Amino acid sequence: MEDKTAFSLEEIAEWDEKKKVSLPTVQRGFVWKANQIENLWDSLLRGYPVGAFVLSPAENNTWHILDGQQRATAICLGFAKETFRDSQDYYKVFIDLDLPKQDDSRKFIVRVITRSHPWGYRKLENNKTLTAENIRKAMDLYDAPDPLTTPLEKFFPFDAGFPVPLYYFINEALKNESASLVNLFTTLKNWEHWGKVKLKWLNHQDEHFDIANETNIEQILLSKIDYIFNHAIKILDDAKGRKIPALEMDLNFEQDNQPEQEDAADEIENLFIRLNAGGTQLSGEELNYSILKAHLSSETQDIIENGCKQLFKPARFITIAYRLYQQDKKEVQQADALTMRIKPKQFQRTITKQVKSFEQFLIDTIQQKSIDGKTLLDYAKNILAYNEHEQQFGLPYLLYSKISDIAPELMFLLLYRIKIKRDRFSNKNEKEHRQMLGMLTLFLWFGKGENLKDHSKLLSNIWPSASTLPKERFWTSETIERAHIGEVLLPFPAFKNNKNESGLENIFEYKISEKANILNKFEKESGEEYRLFMQKVIYNRDLLLYAQRSFIESYFKKEQFKLEDTSVPFDWDHISPNRLVRNKKNIQRIVKDWYQTNGNYRAWPYALNRMDSDNSPGIKLNPFSQDFDDKTQLLELKKKWAQFIEGNNELIADERKIEKKLLEWSFCEKAWQECYVENIRNEWKQPLELIIRRNVLIMQEWYKELLIDGLKKEVVVNAETLLDKRKWGKVPTGIEEFDSMFDDKEDTIWLSSSVSLSNSSINLYIYYPIGESAYLEKDGITFGIYEKSSGSFIASLKEKSSDEIDTKDFTWIENNFTLISSTLDSLKILINEMQKWLSKLPAKKTDKDVIIAKFNEMISSKFKFID
Repeated sequence: MEDKTAFSLEEIAEWDEKKKVSLPTVQRGFVWKANQIENLWDSLLRGYPVGAFVLSPAENNTWHILDGQQRATAICLGFAKETFRDSQDYYKVFIDLDLPKQDDSRKFIVRVITRSHPWGYRKLENNKTLTAENIRKAMDLYDAPDPLTTPLEKFFPFDAGFPVPLYYFINEALKNESASLVNLFTTLKNWEHWGKVKLKWLNHQDEHFDIANETNIEQILLSKIDYIFNHAIKILDDAKGRKIPALEMDLNFEQDNQPEQEDAADEIENLFIRLNAGGTQLSGEELNYSILKAHLSSETQDIIENGCKQLFKPARFITIAYRLYQQDKKEVQQADALTMRIKPKQFQRTITKQVKSFEQFLIDTIQQKSIDGKTLLDYAKNILAYNEHEQQFGLPYLLYSKISDIAPELMFLLLYRIKIKRDRFSNKNEKEHRQMLGMLTLFLWFGKGENLKDHSKLLSNIWPSASTLPKERFWTSETIERAHIGEVLLPFPAFKNNKNESGLENIFEYKISEKANILNKFEKESGEEYRLFMQKVIYNRDLLLYAQRSFIESYFKKEQFKLEDTSVPFDWDHISPNRLVRNKKNIQRIVKDWYQTNGNYRAWPYALNRMDSDNSPGIKLNPFSQDFDDKTQLLELKKKWAQFIEGNNELIADERKIEKKLLEWSFCEKAWQECYVENIRNEWKQPLELIIRRNVLIMQEWYKELLIDGLKKEVVVNAETLLDKRKWGKVPTGIEEFDSMFDDKEDTIWLSSSVSLSNSSINLYIYYPIGESAYLEKDGITFGIYEKSSGSFIASLKEKSSDEIDTKDFTWIENNFTLISSTLDSLKILINEMQKWLSKLPAKKTDKDVIIAKFNEMISSKFKFID
């Protein structure tokens, strides 16, 4: 390609179509939001600068685009041209013939619709989605039974005055001298939606012109079109039109004092990292993936992109896979080997040394069917996913695909347990399978630590369990107990009543009154430690998705959750309509507290939402029970339902099933169909009782299906249970030699009675942190031998041992141990580890035998027969 310092908009729009400019391997796809496209085109039409492109020469007289891909793609979309990686299939660009009002910073209202929001975004706040009410109106306007299956060409922006496709202006303006306003107007009038858009526009006009005078209307529209058209001609003019500057970076130059040329891929990689200090920045892991791609073959990149669909984003997969690779290769010396945050510079340094090995690991992970005839990722999906025939307790796609997005530590944990620890789940032991899913969801929703957004501390807490326990013990309350250390995992109540506490089922029996405080009453019964859990759980929409999993999995296709600008192809619909409380005064406090909780929401497809408007629950869940003003309304509703049934006959066979199916799909009891409340100020009790009860039913579904009660922490024993208290004593504070020996005054310290050896006398000691479950912390228990400075036993060990020994005022030797959980099995393992440590001390056999024998005598009778 010839050297250029600037490109016209037309040239940029043809970069991909004519294969003049391409993306290097390090580049990601298109990530701009609709409002960013709109704002760019407003700037272009106004003549504002939009920054420079950075290009690098590539093969066959073409260029790589190193910076500016998002802007170039947005320009292509406005021209309705092909874009890098086919983004044009997901976006359509319009321009509103109505100009902005005076308080609007825009000069042109450019509107964008997307595959997931085919009605577009809000006109004034163009980063916000439409309200549910406006989406319903839009659906009726387009007459599209299901927006997810209807071609994008059948839609236009709803929240706009008079939107028309932008490319009509561009195509006509590109004709230069022969460009014609008359031809443009004719083209626009032939657009398939012109009539609908025009009628909607007319219905919203003030009566300052005669809307019945067609000639007058055409003159007004022609004037609006002419204004925009003139600006389009100006920016597209060959000689004086908009040019966007470009900087050329030749990355194949020779370095000073370096006979070999610098590897171009490495240079692109380094420059790409520098350039991403601005603009729409890549996250650390996206940058890491871009760095890695510079070293991978195109075949491997395709394997990665295709192999991790429906479970990971590729960049997230690389992060988790790299940590898994370190564990698999036992390269875990790094202090941060468990964190899912890897700094790009660190990743760049380490991966270049291991790239071939890591590449093969990635290929094997994605392609090797070594786990029950499945690949690692397929096996993970298989054990996570809902299946209506074999795994009805499984997670809907929206939940299990969310694990790696929200909590990559948990996805790493699952894959680690499958690959490294060889955990397997089958229908033969369904209980283990359910508990595994129960634990993952508990960790996902309530294991975020103090800041409620970080799972790394949770992973650190449970790692001693994850790296040692067999499957039968790991996916149990033993691991949950470790997760609670430091209150990282919120305490959660039982659902069923038991001898220790009242369960959530009691809420079913609560009497609802205007002054009742449901959460406070439950806390008084079960404990204040559950306050934060209860405040979170009733608003946790993921829990609602689990309750509705059968319907969601049956209705939606997986690809509909992975649209360009969203992952939720439905509306969160109020069952008792929000209009009853929105902007209303004198609404009871208890109604305000509960109206926006899960109990009054359902995940509801747009195709169904258009049918029930904003009606009461009784009409929403039994639409033909309402009184129709005339037969036309009834016939129109029947027509909509007939369209829906025809397109979803695997869900519903005929109209007679509507009442039953709406209850099932909404996860509602039949009592909801008897609620026709329209004035919630005076008739609040019936809908509120339904909302509170449904909240508890949603929680019950999760608890019951995934055996959450069975994961409740049950402390059987604690660290001091292993001691025979007659032969140990707590060390008091204020004794100088012990205060200097045990620096942490927050420890519980036990000192044994003296043990006589051949030439000296010693004491054993154990200490661990004070606090509930604190003794479970990693290396939280210290076990050692203490001897006065006048003795000779420790002094003799000092010469042969690498362990820390202090010989000023007293002598001691010790080691740190981790207690996995407060179960007898864990304590037995701990004692065995202590015994092994004693047996390996570099002392005379007779002395070691005495110490071990005395230690065995000093432990509780529960452990007397330990080998």
